[in-house]
Amino acid sequence: MERPLLISRNPRTKAMMKFSFDLISCVLIIVTFFVNAFSYGDTYYISMETITKKFDYNGMNAYTLTTFSDFEKNYCTNLEGADLEVCNWLDHFKAAALCYFIDSIVCLVIMAYSILNLMSLSFGCTCFKLLSLQISHFLLPIAYAIGVILYLSVSNFYSLSESGDSWSGFTITFEAGIVLMLVNEAIMIIGALYFWWAKAHGIEDILLHIGAYAPLVDNKELR
Repeated sequence: MERPLLISRNPRTKAMMKFSFDLISCVLIIVTFFVNAFSYGDTYYISMETITKKFDYNGMNAYTLTTFSDFEKNYCTNLEGADLEVCNWLDHFKAAALCYFIDSIVCLVIMAYSILNLMSLSFGCTCFKLLSLQISHFLLPIAYAIGVILYLSVSNFYSLSESGDSWSGFTITFEAGIVLMLVNEAIMIIGALYFWWAKAHGIEDILLHIGAYAPLVDNKELR
């Protein structure tokens, strides 16, 4: 009786490694909605939904957290100074946040399919080929890059100008939100490259040998 072919390359380990990349990316996408994306003049901190304004209160730093709509109601009536600049950019901030939100939903859907694809590779079942589209692993960094580019271009925050001499020192600073976007994009690219490498090193071995039992063994057992 012919001995079944042994698989020395553990595909489940490779699938779990790629799953780790996707899980980290998923967490980072969610976190970006709860941290500040950038700041303007160390006074205004803008996130996807809110603006935090720092001001002096009896010699101490105090902060007010408002949504975009509340900021418009409370601060855009007296249009002067830096408030004027932020108010003029509110529509950009809202549109950019919406673009990023829609793109994030698309990325999470692609990520969910990619994880299901990894599960199919791990257990040797493509569910009637519904989970066999591995292109999702390579589409993810492309889709997320589009969202990041849209946020940066639509928000146009880097074009915030100064209003008068008293605001001449105001500058734009990247906060945790944008830093996490860039880090997440790098993680997605690394994950896609890892999956490309894993395809050439046995991540599909279970599917290739699904017709006959082929136990997974360590390299030590082959010696």
